[in-house]
Amino acid sequence: MFSRLKSRTDPRRLGTAYSRWDFALGLAQRLVEISFLLCLMNFLAEDIWSLGEGLAGGAAGQAAAAFLMVAAFGLARVPAGLARSSL
Repeated sequence: MFSRLKSRTDPRRLGTAYSRWDFALGLAQRLVEISFLLCLMNFLAEDIWSLGEGLAGGAAGQAAAAFLMVAAFGLARVPAGLARSSL
């Protein structure tokens, strides 16, 4: 994904370019996390929680619901994390 960046950038400035891209991708990842948490607080939490409780009853349903929320948060972080790891 970033091979073009390496081929077009002066080798003396490559570290600066990578640092700036890493900062920008990190910032994008934080913005995605914040927007996901805001969506979770406003309308997503009830739907995910009811889905988890529908999978199993009682404490197992609550554990499944908590796992689904954490999994959804992790899934929201994947695209920016993959981009940062390929940098």
